[in-house]
Amino acid sequence: MVIKKKILCLLTLLYVLLSNVILLGSISIEIRIKVYLDSKISPVYENVSLLDSFAEAFADAKEGNARIVHVLNVSKETFSYKVNEFVPDENGTYIAYKGSYYQTNDRRRYSYDSKNKRYVPDKNGSYIYLTDYPWARKDEDRYIWYGLGSFYSKKSYTVTKEKYFIAGVVTDIDLSTFFVKSITPVFSSGDTLLSAIKNASKYYLSIVNEYSPDKIDVALVFEKSFNPILRAKILAKFQEDTRYNIYDRLYLKELMDIIRTTELFGGENIELKYKPPKFILSFENYFDKVDRYKEEKYYFFSNDVNGAYINKSGFPVRVEVGNYYRYDSSQKKYVLDREKGNYIKYYKGPWEKDEYISTSSFYDYIFYQTDNVYNFYSFSVKAISTESAEVVGGKFFSDSVHTTLKNPVDRFLSERVQSATENLWESYTSIAANVQKFFQSVFPLTTAVREVNNLDVQLLSGKNIGIKPNYVFAGIENGYTTGFMRITNVGDLKSSAKIFYIVPGESVKPNTFAIETKQYPVSLNLRASYFIDDESFGIRTGYAHADIYGNYNWSLTFGILFPYKNFSSTSIDTEIPMRIEYSKFLGLQNFEFNFGGYFTVLNSTSNSSTQLQDFGIFSGFTLSTYSRNSALSFGGSSFYTQLLIKIPLGNVGNLETIFTSNNFNLVIGIDTLF
Repeated sequence: MVIKKKILCLLTLLYVLLSNVILLGSISIEIRIKVYLDSKISPVYENVSLLDSFAEAFADAKEGNARIVHVLNVSKETFSYKVNEFVPDENGTYIAYKGSYYQTNDRRRYSYDSKNKRYVPDKNGSYIYLTDYPWARKDEDRYIWYGLGSFYSKKSYTVTKEKYFIAGVVTDIDLSTFFVKSITPVFSSGDTLLSAIKNASKYYLSIVNEYSPDKIDVALVFEKSFNPILRAKILAKFQEDTRYNIYDRLYLKELMDIIRTTELFGGENIELKYKPPKFILSFENYFDKVDRYKEEKYYFFSNDVNGAYINKSGFPVRVEVGNYYRYDSSQKKYVLDREKGNYIKYYKGPWEKDEYISTSSFYDYIFYQTDNVYNFYSFSVKAISTESAEVVGGKFFSDSVHTTLKNPVDRFLSERVQSATENLWESYTSIAANVQKFFQSVFPLTTAVREVNNLDVQLLSGKNIGIKPNYVFAGIENGYTTGFMRITNVGDLKSSAKIFYIVPGESVKPNTFAIETKQYPVSLNLRASYFIDDESFGIRTGYAHADIYGNYNWSLTFGILFPYKNFSSTSIDTEIPMRIEYSKFLGLQNFEFNFGGYFTVLNSTSNSSTQLQDFGIFSGFTLSTYSRNSALSFGGSSFYTQLLIKIPLGNVGNLETIFTSNNFNLVIGIDTLF
């Protein structure tokens, strides 16, 4: 009995302790996270508590941090559109043909009776008779090879969908120092409100930009009229870059107003702290314009089976369906010829002289009224040094977005819808990326070379300044570029790189300077030439191997020649000489040794045959005017002269036959190495 009482007391004590821990945990979460909704957003949206949902989604703040989730936008767009779906159905009346569906009144299958030269009904046959096919030149063309294809039936219905859009800013603050650690914008969309909120938290986790004293301290200053969504998109791109410690001055003021009205810090009258910036990035002269309008236009859909219209300068013109004409020069008029004619007759306007046109493209059309949204916006940016008050960079940005909210996509009146919000946000993302690239050129990352081992380089900086894999750095010594290296691995305070180009006569050395660059040598390892000789003209293209100094060592190309006699001879036979050539660059790359093989393909129209003839090997040398475009790039262009001697394989033992003028070939051309 005493043991049972002791056990009961222990269980009661354990329950009290667990209750306190759970209570403390809930208080901790309540203290650390505050969701603030913009003034135009209701706390409850479609029976969903936004305060609770956002608090749960962003409840992963680190210990010692306070988190403010500022929700800027919660919106929904509803789409309604028509769908025509074709589904396999043994009782259906449609068949799939030429990328569309066509109706037939004959559901029988046929096979071809070669003996009687006609199609006969056969339940296992591979042909279908397409009854409504007026553009078939003869009745046999209406029999379509269909294999095991199914019949289809058409189902028409209307789809209604909803899409939710979320935009906000998540700010983490150190509770011990009230230092702003990060300001991270988030964006998302989803088919439901809760999925959009969940996607917003995933987006937040994808952007990692931790504070480092080695990064560039910048303050972003947006004028008050600047679009808040675009502002957040730009800030998000800056955070993705990870080379900055970023402070949005305008947002910090808003943040102070939020803090004054919340119990996040236990009611204390605190002031946020942040490191004074070295640069101010100013976003000014914002302008935007939104136009909504309706537009009526023709939509054309290809229908070469029974289409009754042609597209003439964007307008549908009705034609005489099913009739082909040819021009009879003896009668000086167009005559009906369904099998061989290549003209069709259209119903011309009173101002037109001709009523025949050569075409094989026919259409159905729909005259459709669309609702459209046109967005235009522009702004300017500049970077200002807080130490010298000098403008170190500036640029003007603008973009326009045209969205057709709904339009037809096929001749059955199926429709497609687009979201004006989604298109505009995509434009914001694109222009924010351009802003990011511009400021990357204004603030390139800089570090030092610690160690060089062959082509492997160790740099003295890593995540602490924002280096990422695949960034390219140029080695600098005494103000001159020595080579280029690509980042392979990044640590907290160091990174590894691989040298892919060395300036001729230079080398990348330890204890030298390295600076990020977006302009660097790129070799496509390609070669292309255009040439002529006394019998033909031709082209060659292929692979060219270059070393790390940009010097080309060898190339392997394939060439095709076009004999002049093919264009002047009345012969119905066509010769197509071809060759495979290996070239070895020597000296200053103005001299090459050449070796390869050649053969000629003869196409004979008279007996519909293709033959391989006149094959052998060749050797020779090339002199060129080649010079590199730059010491900081691969490749260049040149004029060249090539002397080759051909050795027909059928005459190897007859030296007199080999060393004839016919086997010496002088070539001149233009050559380009990439």
